[in-house]
Amino acid sequence: MPLLNLQKISKQFPGVKALDDVSLDLKQGEIHALVGENGAGKSTLMNILSGIIRPDNGDLYISDEKIAYEKYGTHTSILKGIAHVHQELSLCSNMSIAENIFFNRAPVKNGTIDYKDLYANTKKLLDLFEIDIDPKTSIKRLSFGLRQQIEILKAISQNAKIIIFDEPTTGISENEVKKLFVIIRKLKESGLGIFYISHKLDEVIALVDRVTVLRDGKVIDTLPKAEASKEKIISLMVGRVMTDLYPKKTKEPEKENILEIENLNKRDLLNNINLDIRKGEIVGLYGLVGAGRSELCDTLFGVIKKDRGSYKIEGKKVEIKRPEDAIRYGIGYLPEDRKAQGLFLQMSIRQNIIASKLKNYSNGFVMSAAKEKSAAAQYSKQFGVVTSSIEKTVKQLSGGNQQKVMLAKWLAIRPKILIVDEPTKGIDVNAKAEIHKILRQLANDGVSVIMVSSELPEVLGVSDRLIIMHDGEIKGQMNVEEASQESIMKLIQNSKN
Repeated sequence: MPLLNLQKISKQFPGVKALDDVSLDLKQGEIHALVGENGAGKSTLMNILSGIIRPDNGDLYISDEKIAYEKYGTHTSILKGIAHVHQELSLCSNMSIAENIFFNRAPVKNGTIDYKDLYANTKKLLDLFEIDIDPKTSIKRLSFGLRQQIEILKAISQNAKIIIFDEPTTGISENEVKKLFVIIRKLKESGLGIFYISHKLDEVIALVDRVTVLRDGKVIDTLPKAEASKEKIISLMVGRVMTDLYPKKTKEPEKENILEIENLNKRDLLNNINLDIRKGEIVGLYGLVGAGRSELCDTLFGVIKKDRGSYKIEGKKVEIKRPEDAIRYGIGYLPEDRKAQGLFLQMSIRQNIIASKLKNYSNGFVMSAAKEKSAAAQYSKQFGVVTSSIEKTVKQLSGGNQQKVMLAKWLAIRPKILIVDEPTKGIDVNAKAEIHKILRQLANDGVSVIMVSSELPEVLGVSDRLIIMHDGEIKGQMNVEEASQESIMKLIQNSKN
């Protein structure tokens, strides 16, 4: 008997059929992956299971009990043993570990919270994951990886039978990923059923027992582990064989340097960075989490103020103290967190695209609606933003389309240098291929690209040259033709010693 059974689930939103007769099950002690492009229906299906939204029709069985949707909500789903670990964690940063785990469920004695019992219960849970930390510790003092483990412990404390993991390895280090996988396997061995959603297919194949592929709101196929190759999963996701994930390089970078960084230092972050970048070159910055890649990008763009060092752009010395200076010298920046730092989610596609240089779209002191609409339409089309209208709010778009809007926003300033930090984070394989193609075309047009990525195959597939960083320093560089995953990881490991 399956632990959970979803039968012919359908859900229609205005203009979109999000789910179309979806049926799947989850067994006890199983890790079942859901994969598909953005908009395939994965999140909608899991939100139905979590009681966040109701389906239009279909049946849900938990441990052979048929669930009545009219009485089913988030509270009921928790009582039925379903926990959802979202990509954006739901912890309160100013509260302690114990207070978060037992939020609204703390033990009470004589009408007040029994803190002795609360901390003792929390300690038992922390011991399960071998987390040696005081239960009184504030959440804001923890790394993202530790916060994620606290979120899982919170689910376990609610006697969860089924746990949904949504992109759980986004933003955590390689070591934290390994520890997370150990924890998930322990949960599987204890008899829990696990739904696992991820765009990182290598980890899906390594971890799960079955893979269900969704496309356009329908189940395309469910594969056992033995049949779940990366190539087969991708072809099922996109409806064709993907042979062009990384574009071919058709043009060599020019010989002249567009950017020269000399002796760049920032206390506790960057140490003596020296780097030259040629016109039309894609330079990949690679290193483990904490290597200093994003800090280098933030400093170059003026988000972080350098302690010392100098920049030259096209041979001329420039001073960059704030983002406005960087933009003036022709530098654009797509930060890692597009939702918090890169986009105005409540505003339209049009408003986001023109935001980087408003004066280009004004007639004196008055904004020109005609100029705004013309530019936004042009860049939306150029970057293949899928939308019914440029007046649609950005929060309504898929992750891949949000990333394209952010690219359009910075290309509207006609940059000489474009910094992209994790440009394909959280987007599906088809959108990744489109972003890679855009970056290569920009380089062919003479734009120099500095790309940060935690995915080594992406760095190797897109870059012309690799810069390897560790502990705020450049440890080596190599042309992509002479680089391999083995040589890069060896260089990083040697840097640790």
